[in-house]
Amino acid sequence: MTAKTVLITGATKGIGYEFTKVFAEHCYNLVLVARDSVLLEQQAESLKKEYGVQVNTFAGI
Repeated sequence: MTAKTVLITGATKGIGYEFTKVFAEHCYNLVLVARDSVLLEQQAESLKKEYGVQVNTFAGI
């Protein structure tokens, strides 16, 4: 079975951040987009460790 992947924008705060946790809990791999690259990388590492999913990040304006 192929893992599903979801793209989430605004992934470091608010509803975007909450979506990251919901989808990770359901074993989706994540593509996360946000402006704050430092926070984005911290959250990506946390999600990888806690849920064992793959996380790709893109930061910028």
